[in-house]
Amino acid sequence: MLRFQNDYSEGAHPQVLAALEKNNLVTTCGYSMDPFCQQAADTVRALTACPDADVHFIVGGTLANTIVISAALRPWEGVIAADTGHINVHETGAIEASGHKVCAIEAPGGKLTPALVRELLRRHCDGQDEHMVLPRMVYISDATELGTIYTKAELAALHEVCGEYGLYLFLDGARMAAALVAEGNDLQPEDFATYCDVFYLGGTKNGLLFGEAVVITNEALKPHFRNMIKQRGGMFAKVFLFGTQFTAYLQDELWLTMARHAVTQAQRIQTAAVQKGYRLFAVSPTNQVFPILTKTQKELEACDFLPFSSGIASGAPFVMVSHLSVPEVVGDETPSDLSSKIVSDLLRNKLGFTGVIITDSHQMASITDHYSAGDAAVKALAAGCDMILMPSDLQAAFDAVKAAVADGTLSQARIHESVLRILTVKAEYNILQ
Repeated sequence: MLRFQNDYSEGAHPQVLAALEKNNLVTTCGYSMDPFCQQAADTVRALTACPDADVHFIVGGTLANTIVISAALRPWEGVIAADTGHINVHETGAIEASGHKVCAIEAPGGKLTPALVRELLRRHCDGQDEHMVLPRMVYISDATELGTIYTKAELAALHEVCGEYGLYLFLDGARMAAALVAEGNDLQPEDFATYCDVFYLGGTKNGLLFGEAVVITNEALKPHFRNMIKQRGGMFAKVFLFGTQFTAYLQDELWLTMARHAVTQAQRIQTAAVQKGYRLFAVSPTNQVFPILTKTQKELEACDFLPFSSGIASGAPFVMVSHLSVPEVVGDETPSDLSSKIVSDLLRNKLGFTGVIITDSHQMASITDHYSAGDAAVKALAAGCDMILMPSDLQAAFDAVKAAVADGTLSQARIHESVLRILTVKAEYNILQ
């Protein structure tokens, strides 16, 4: 069976495995203090034209992100990221668990810009309010989580605004290889060293068994970084496995050869999907493809409903409904949390859920691009939701709901149902005051 849900579902390139087998029984002192890691680190320095860079090998992206951010920031500092950024949506709160807030902002195409950085800083009083988190780092990905890529001019502009405000620029390069070979790219490996304070060259998602090479160019971030690696559980004893893999990975541009193959095949899939009439959630020049695959209600019941049925049977008090469109069920592109066919007909009536239904964030583009804060709130309540998560304008949403009750669009009984459900859950968990 061929599976396309990620770019790390197989082992490693044969040349990488051959290198590991060759060095398998070589005795080393461990903890990256071995000739294989030294050779790999020197290769990374040469590749990025940064001979003074510190290079550290970490097993995966989430751990690399957590270690870098934890090492760079003081306890009251946070990191700016796109709302779609990996650290914001796909790391189970790892950054927050380490004591640092992710200051997320909606970013078209998943890419931050100087204007977005300035806006986020404005929301945090430009770091002048001791009652708020102080943004101290900007986190970006290349390729981004939507498969888009940064240009040299865009990276340079972010570098400039970071310098203006005294922010570190950190680039997640888990899919750097795919970005470098994508159509439209004009960045070279040395550009990351020029414009970023710290970045990493990913291997896990491009043909290694595991491993990311963290490259630190800013002298201020170098001291005691290994202490943070150890404290966060990232100090492997057999780090020679990383050094061996990266040496083979970078030899004769194997890493770029693998990336070109992946990107070429992905683009074939993306082109074929469009030709077959599928819409794309995002257009990507990299190895990430985002076709919107619709399902019938029968298909949803056979697969997608199972976790919900299980959770409901186990007594889950809350269910969140996302903004996904299911035209085969709803009949149009209405987001699920605004559709009575999804919320009331399926979740309430068919699945029998009697607890609290909450929407996904109403600050997401799938809502804000098509609905006002007030319209979205009213539609969600009319559909059967009980709570609106993060309306883009709380006062506008509140006023719209009051107006809808006043003019009969929403009945008082409908509001009372939701209030009763919420109070019931609070009472059950002893949080009713």
